Amino acid sequence: MNLDHWRDLISPEDLDAFRKKGMPRRMGYGESLGMLVVDMTYLFIDSKYGPSAWGTTGWEAVDAWAKLLEVARAKGTPIFYSRRSKRTSPVDRGVCDLKWGGVRDPQYLNDPRADEWPPQIAPAEGDIIIEKAKPSALFETPLRSMLNFLAIDTLIIGGIATSACVRCTVTDAFSCNFRVIVPEECCADTSLFAHRSNLLDIGLKFADVEPLANVLSHMSALPVAPAKRQSLTRATEPGPR
Repeated sequence: MNLDHWRDLISPEDLDAFRKKGMPRRMGYGESLGMLVVDMTYLFIDSKYGPSAWGTTGWEAVDAWAKLLEVARAKGTPIFYSRRSKRTSPVDRGVCDLKWGGVRDPQYLNDPRADEWPPQIAPAEGDIIIEKAKPSALFETPLRSMLNFLAIDTLIIGGIATSACVRCTVTDAFSCNFRVIVPEECCADTSLFAHRSNLLDIGLKFADVEPLANVLSHMSALPVAPAKRQSLTRATEPGPR
């Protein structure tokens, strides 16, 4: 992580302090890679679906993800998607009702297309969809056990919003001892300051924040996963009972 890239957010004194603490160190990639697309649905991308969308920045992240997913599919990389659960009752939403003013908006609750993905980044056969009630895709979902089953040790994570669901998921992944890579252009937030300041903090403490070009270069150099490994995420026809 090049701290000079973030000079507009932190003072020279802070930069020196981080460097004296040995921050940030690069985690790097492990032996087995997975990919997690966080909440990149119409609800959070397209302003037609309500106030939760992040203007043009969400569509810019869609374009970045389309490039990364194309390479990941060619390599047979396991791909996970998260999206919100239905949250149709107060007990589903919990304390979100107390903090988030828009969660009871009729369009937020009832528009069926809001939880779908744009076609250029939509899940394909073998991809796994995780529905979550809270910001982190790892909080009380089966995601961690699935990653363990696939022996994944490194997660590429991005999506919307950088300061909320992405950050919470990254922090939980780090706490679960996964190496985490965050492609900067694959994230979006409601404000540029929230986006960049959270990427800075994530990169200092919990993940390697990398330019998309670097992640694409690494992915392109990987061998294609063996067919046996790719078959683990493919549906199979039920046998006789």
